[in-house]
Amino acid sequence: MLTNILPEVLSMVMISIMMLHSSKKQEIFAPRSRWFNICLTCSFLNIFLNIIRTYLIYFSDKMPLWFNYLINSLFFASLAVVMVVLTFYLISLIYKRSQWGFIRRISRVAVLIPASVFFVLSLSSPLTHLIFYFDENKMYYQSKFALISVVSLMFCTLVVAVGIIIVRKSLDHNIIDLTIAITVIIIALLFVQYFIPDIILSGTCIAYTNFLLFISFQNKSVNVDHLTGLGNREAFYNSLICYANMHKEFKVVFVGLRGFKNVNDKYGQPAGDDFIVKVAGFLRSTNNNCLLYRFNGVEFVYLLPQISDSDFKGLLDKITERFSHHWKIGYMQCMINISMAEISYPQDVNNGNDLITMVEGALRLSKSRMPQNTTIYLNQEIRNEIFRRNELVDLIKQATVCRNFSLCYQPVFDCNENRFVSAEALIRMSDAKGQLVSPSEFIPIAEEIGSIVNIGWYVIEEVCHFFSTNRNVNINSISINLSQQHFMEPYLINRIVDTLDKYNVEPSKLKLELTERVIEKDTEHMRIVMNLLNKKGIGCYMDDFGTGYSNLFHVINLPFECVKLDKSLIGDFNNNITSDIGRRFLIESLIHSFQFIGTKVIAEGVEQENQVKTIRELGVNMIQSFYFSKPLSEQNLLDFINNEF
Repeated sequence: MLTNILPEVLSMVMISIMMLHSSKKQEIFAPRSRWFNICLTCSFLNIFLNIIRTYLIYFSDKMPLWFNYLINSLFFASLAVVMVVLTFYLISLIYKRSQWGFIRRISRVAVLIPASVFFVLSLSSPLTHLIFYFDENKMYYQSKFALISVVSLMFCTLVVAVGIIIVRKSLDHNIIDLTIAITVIIIALLFVQYFIPDIILSGTCIAYTNFLLFISFQNKSVNVDHLTGLGNREAFYNSLICYANMHKEFKVVFVGLRGFKNVNDKYGQPAGDDFIVKVAGFLRSTNNNCLLYRFNGVEFVYLLPQISDSDFKGLLDKITERFSHHWKIGYMQCMINISMAEISYPQDVNNGNDLITMVEGALRLSKSRMPQNTTIYLNQEIRNEIFRRNELVDLIKQATVCRNFSLCYQPVFDCNENRFVSAEALIRMSDAKGQLVSPSEFIPIAEEIGSIVNIGWYVIEEVCHFFSTNRNVNINSISINLSQQHFMEPYLINRIVDTLDKYNVEPSKLKLELTERVIEKDTEHMRIVMNLLNKKGIGCYMDDFGTGYSNLFHVINLPFECVKLDKSLIGDFNNNITSDIGRRFLIESLIHSFQFIGTKVIAEGVEQENQVKTIRELGVNMIQSFYFSKPLSEQNLLDFINNEF
């Protein structure tokens, strides 16, 4: 008998270890941990009852018949409960987004139907003998209706499989792998049970199912930040979704450290880690009922269930007051500024999908836009801005895949030749209503999400196609804008050359515009790339000179063919020498200095006739502005150029 029940004993030990681990305070994933603890408790009880009933079956003649019936009835009933709670747990993992709430409820009802029948039959079996019975000699027998347990198990598996199929596109691959592993283990153990019926393996199936759930989703080390001991980003999202699905009131507060790189630069990475640990300790001490997570390197987030307004205000005051003072660790001392964002559920957001959208959007805005030591609150303006950004993200991704962008070209006038000699290619994108989206709005987002590289290649391809289909067009070149991400690509030059060869376009036809912001990332790398481009016959322009630092060092030491003076530098410039003599002298000096070192100058933003006249008198080489032409479609550009002659 001991050999037969040994797998059950080992399974009970395994469950006990997991229960001990889960009994520790786990503020990180409290909602889901409570549900998992129910799974463990029911599993432990079922295995314990299985061991007891096995013992009673072997020694049934020494025990009262009513006691044998009671233990066996409880065992089969608990088996039905275990199947339900484990399946409910998997369903909650699959349909964790609130958009699947209705299907989640339907799936649970579907699981309950056969399991409830099995549960009722188990408890009534002492009277009906439908699941098991004892004969007059107290010998134990299972009836053919006991197969309903297998039917219930297969139905639970089917419900889980259907759920995986429904939400497969948005489902974590860990859940799919876990379900496959559980199914394989159950089938394998049932196969062994069939051929070796004396060994009891039902508890082993349950124990290994719990163990796989534990190591995949409940193991604390998977969801803990190892530096601070707080929950990590994944743990935060899990708890956030659980609380939203439970329709509980809570607040989310982000605390981001600003300028923390200075601490690492001054004291080193180990000291920076010590500061982060100390900050985490302070934040954790501000409220005993809070759930605190390290969302990112220097970003922390509170999840505050059912906190009163006074306690919440006190929490924010504590944080603000502490960060108004220096932080000291040993000999190290520094000021650390912060930015905060706060969201209340369901007051600010009333569904789980929008909640995650607002959380991520508020965090992004608190880092990028808000002044230091201030809190961003989710008003309608902020909400609209977040939704607008997400709308543009979707538009950019769709346009990148479907190549739904378009190009327009703004002609560039040569002051010496008195004609239009080149043009700048400008990317355009429309929203779902067909309205043009400003490049200043979608280009920064494209850079942030990494789509700018594909957009750049689209522009290069289209410009080369333009020259290949318009061989006789009377312009010397077209310039395009490339981001810093393009210049970090190892095969940038080869790919540009291959594209030019593909369309049989001369390299001199293509000019690349880059800003100081691009150059400052890695000046030496940019020097190497620009020299290689020049050797291939591809010229480089400095764009937006007069914004940024306007660093003359870059113009002097990098091989620029042309510098474009930004409209902010000369936009309100006119020919009134008395009022603008200083600006006139500065611009004239810049033009002559650039030309002296062999670099041509393009003036942007001169929109009035007197401005054009004055800037030409100062010796500028070319002018690009609305005074001569707005950006034109390809056909309109061809008509514009042809009508000039």
